[in-house]
Amino acid sequence: MDLTGAHVSALSSHMIWDSLPLNWLLFRLQRKSVPAGAGDRSVVLADLGIDMPPQTKAAMSMSVFGKLFAIFTSPGLLMTEVLEEKYSLGSAWAFLGGLPVLEGMSTNTCFKGFKRMRFLMYSEDTYGHMLMTNELDDGRIAFLKITELDERSLVSQFGTIDQEKQTISMCIPISAWRSCRECVQMSRPCDLKTCFEDAGNFEVRRGLRKGLVVDWDQMGLSLRYFEMWMGDTWTHPAGPLNPYSVTMTFSVDGSLIENAQLSVLQDSLVEIHPARSSYRMVNVWKKQMDSQLSLDEHVWKKQMGSQLSLDEHRDESSSEVVVDLKLSGLVCELCNTRFATNYNLKRHKRTVHERKKGFACTLCKKTYSQNGHLKEHVRLIHTGENLFACTVCSKHFGSKSKLDRHAVTVHGSERSFQCYLCSKRYKEKSSLKQHQAKHHKTWRKEKLSR
Repeated sequence: MDLTGAHVSALSSHMIWDSLPLNWLLFRLQRKSVPAGAGDRSVVLADLGIDMPPQTKAAMSMSVFGKLFAIFTSPGLLMTEVLEEKYSLGSAWAFLGGLPVLEGMSTNTCFKGFKRMRFLMYSEDTYGHMLMTNELDDGRIAFLKITELDERSLVSQFGTIDQEKQTISMCIPISAWRSCRECVQMSRPCDLKTCFEDAGNFEVRRGLRKGLVVDWDQMGLSLRYFEMWMGDTWTHPAGPLNPYSVTMTFSVDGSLIENAQLSVLQDSLVEIHPARSSYRMVNVWKKQMDSQLSLDEHVWKKQMGSQLSLDEHRDESSSEVVVDLKLSGLVCELCNTRFATNYNLKRHKRTVHERKKGFACTLCKKTYSQNGHLKEHVRLIHTGENLFACTVCSKHFGSKSKLDRHAVTVHGSERSFQCYLCSKRYKEKSSLKQHQAKHHKTWRKEKLSR
């Protein structure tokens, strides 16, 4: 069925006008999330192995479908964020080029970064449906809709959505079916018309999935259902070309998912937080990792409905509130950096681009770009009032945040910043960046070009 030109509600009955699923999947609501601890099936790592004949691979690489296929068939970290009676919503991070750290802690030199995604899952008549989206750079949303047809078959729909008009601009349906054990062992595509070896096994597994939905007594599906449904080898036809197979495996604990979570967390910190505050934000986010999924869903829905960011959190040692900057309309026209307040935007322009130091010390004439830095200088150098002393070495600091950083980097043994290309750890982000610039030049070029 060609859905081109139709409203996005044609993909799912939950995608009605101004609904929470629609606003979530079209990236009209923003929420920066941190994947929770490993071992919880609210977070799973999906890895994919693709066996594709050379001619099929060459033809697909030159097509529009091939580009969408590459996005949605990368290994991914999936996290359920809301589990409602009728549907569940979540976030996903696709690892372009494969997982950054492979089995045996070896570095994947093909890793090229992340793609942030959203997903909606639900059941209809005890059959699973999943809709996943990714925000492109040209006002379009890429989507993949997977629909469970029976115990063995499914249909996938790859396409794009006009983000503003909320209409489907392209839709390509692709069927797929589970490969039987003999075809998997022989590493060959499975012929649905002739391979009936595992028919009974497929029906038993379908019964287990159905039982999960019936026992759960709601239409919102968990990632456990997704594992049981998609964890298999699937044969995909390719029109006149030779078919190909995709094998999906899942991890809920172990080194693979732990390193995947660490790389996502590290990338989020580098992207959002300035260097001088990131060392303490790692500790803040670590404390939030176990409690993120227990966030009051009623509060989240209320905030989401008001198009507010849920990701505000306050560090006990700072009065600054860190918010989701992607939601902000305050953008520096010189470097495209976003800010939460107009004051922060003006300060950024003054200190970074204009390099103005308009705050001068009346005692020694030293100048600073911010009044807070001037006050800290006066206390530390001239008055000695309201200082913060290290209990280990008695060194004094003008702010508690600098004392905390001193304690972590000088006296502490914890190395919170890990390179997900070679697993070396550092106490400060600046040391990590120096290491990556020196030893992973290829990674640095790829990072800058994203």
